[in-house]
This record gives sequence, C-alpha cells and structure tokens, in this order.
Amino acid sequence: MDPIYGGPEYETLGALGSNCGIDDAEAVIKANELCGRYGLDTISAGVAISFAMECFEKGILTIQDTDGLDLSFGHAPGMLEMVERIALRKGLGDLLAEGVKRAAEKIGRGSEKFAMHVKGEEIPMHDPRYKQAMGLHYSVHATGADHCTGVHDDLINRYTPDWEKIGLAESIPVSEMSPRKARMLYQVGLGRQLGNYLGICFFFPGTIGS
Repeated sequence: MDPIYGGPEYETLGALGSNCGIDDAEAVIKANELCGRYGLDTISAGVAISFAMECFEKGILTIQDTDGLDLSFGHAPGMLEMVERIALRKGLGDLLAEGVKRAAEKIGRGSEKFAMHVKGEEIPMHDPRYKQAMGLHYSVHATGADHCTGVHDDLINRYTPDWEKIGLAESIPVSEMSPRKARMLYQVGLGRQLGNYLGICFFFPGTIGS
C-alpha cells in the first residue's frame, strides 16, 4: 500500500467494501489507492462493481462476459481487478466506466433493476430511510443522487447558523418530512450547487456568507 493515498473514508468503505461484500480491509485500502492513482470516484466505482457482481450472481453476466474473472460478491481479487479494468477501459470495465445507467441499458436482460442510480449518478452511502430529506434530494436534484449538495437530516442543527443567511433558521427534527423541510432541501441544494457552478471545492473552509 502506498501511504501517499491515505486511508479510505466512509463512502469508499461502503461502496468498495460493504456493497461488494468485501470484508478484507487491506483489499479496500488497495482499491482506494487504485482509484486515487487513476482518478476514479470511489462511490461510482464501487457501485458499478457491485452492480456487475449482482448481475454475475443472477446469471445476467457470465464468466465469458467477465473474461474469466470471478465477480462473485465477497471476492476481493475480482473487485480489485475490476477497478483496474474500469480505469484502463478493458473488457467489461470499458462498459462499467460509463456508469451503471448506461451499462444496464446495454446489458439489458433485467439488469436495470440492479443499477442503483438517480439520473445517471450512482447512489452514495447515506441511507434515505434515516435521512429522509436526503432521499427526497436524491430524487429531485438536478444532478441526481448527490449527497454533497443535500440536507443531512442528522446535521441540520450544526448548519442552521449558516443557513440563516438564506432564510432557514429553523431547527427541524430528523424524522420530519414536511413542506418546510422540502423548502430547506430545495434552497440548500441550490446554494450548494452554486459552488459547483463556480468551481469551488466543497471542502473549502468557508460559509454561505463568506
């Protein structure tokens, strides 16, 4: 492992670990390194590989489709090899590099129901059964399932002081789904998307008013 790439964060652990049935920490760390080296998004890579694994186990993809690679859930060498193939656009990796929406459209045979995306963007690891406003955000946001621009229900109180500048000074319970929360996610989503349009890093240490 090359320490220059650091360790995998939450999304990476979920996408390349749990989603793929991988409980080998070293394999996930290596996958994180490969994604960093090749410039791959770890969420989309993990969701794409787990999609292929689901299709492989359901018989939609065969060993011939994978060029002899075992893509069973939990098979760490297969996951790591597929990261390489996606980056190099080799074999099935060339198809998965297009994302699960396009891959499912080309594979067909019922694979669409295993393609976890909204508007072509792979779904991240924040569960909308708990973060209900985030779930609604996934459904309606311009770019699809983008957790970076959405409302994290459990963190609303932390962000409320910043949101006062756009007229959102209310503290809203995690479990509440209401017109006022819908208004919150809409306005916060627009505000955070503005940063994307301006090319500002999401992790820039500033606030809405700065």
